[in-house]
Amino acid sequence: SSFSTPSRSSPSLAMAPAKGSKRGAKATAAAPAPAAKKAKVDPTFQGVVEAIKQAFEVPENCRKMLLACISKGLGTPCDERHESQTVMVKMIGDVVQGVLAKLQEASEAEAAACIEADARRQTLQEQVAGATEALAAATQEAEAKSSHAAEVDRAVEAAQSVLQDKEEGQRSGDVPLLQVQQSKTAFESGISANFDVIVDGQSDELGQHYTALQPLLAELTLDEALTNALPSSCMKKAVERGPFDAMVLDQLGTCLREKVAALEALEAEALPASQASAAAAAEARAALEVASAGRASSAEDLKAATAAAEAARASLHTTTEAAEAYEEVYSKATKNRDEKAEALENFKLYNVGCFELLRDRATSAPVAVAAGA
Repeated sequence: SSFSTPSRSSPSLAMAPAKGSKRGAKATAAAPAPAAKKAKVDPTFQGVVEAIKQAFEVPENCRKMLLACISKGLGTPCDERHESQTVMVKMIGDVVQGVLAKLQEASEAEAAACIEADARRQTLQEQVAGATEALAAATQEAEAKSSHAAEVDRAVEAAQSVLQDKEEGQRSGDVPLLQVQQSKTAFESGISANFDVIVDGQSDELGQHYTALQPLLAELTLDEALTNALPSSCMKKAVERGPFDAMVLDQLGTCLREKVAALEALEAEALPASQASAAAAAEARAALEVASAGRASSAEDLKAATAAAEAARASLHTTTEAAEAYEEVYSKATKNRDEKAEALENFKLYNVGCFELLRDRATSAPVAVAAGA
């Protein structure tokens, strides 16, 4: 009975030489046909020839021997083979199975490598996703810190404004008190430094001391008689004074002390308000210090958050570049896997199919000559 030659499923393997092709021409040249009758070339043998030629682990001389014996072994129907032909067919079958095993091993290795590549690709993609999420979180945190820093800045500005108002209020409120205190200090100093010296009456510079008292006397309400008597009484030494002079000095001392007492009363009256404004200014100053400390802390937080966002952005850039660069590796791995799988499938369908067809063919039709055998 007749049989059909297995076909290839991929152009990656060399096709059986077509009529008129160079390889076919070489094969024809290597085995000249008899002038009387040209033998028909069975393309089924070509699959076995190519399989043997792929058995690189088999020594070259052994491959040549097997190629030379193809037509005698596989060209003879299985039910007509001698023992030596059967042995030869088995040897050819072992070589074909060896090549098949090598292709199977190569296909499995590429498949395993592709699994590893896929796992690596998945890891890189997960890293990119994680870096993207980290950048989003870091950016959100930086924006929150920036918003908080702006709020703190506004709080500091408000605290500065409050302090400015409190200090201005303190300054304006303290003016009357300061005037009273300065006046009281001037009278107290004038009494001790000038009036007491005049009363003592021992100094040779009583006129100068009286002159120094003139600015203070201008602030007193003295009757005209006392005012007129003061120059004479104040510039006399104690031994020169009479009862009238003593009365004048006593009245002047009384006026001076009453003035100091009046100023003390005014000071006591103005002091609570001054203390309150001073306390308000101190409180505003403390609030400003707290706000300023908060701004410094907020600035540090913002700086750290900004740095973290930049680091997250750099990390995403790095992981993205790594993932994109690995795509070429992954593409190559999948291509190698597919090519090896296709080569294995083609070998099974065509080369092994040709061998099994020839190996199992029984007597029914003339056997064609193996091409290139």
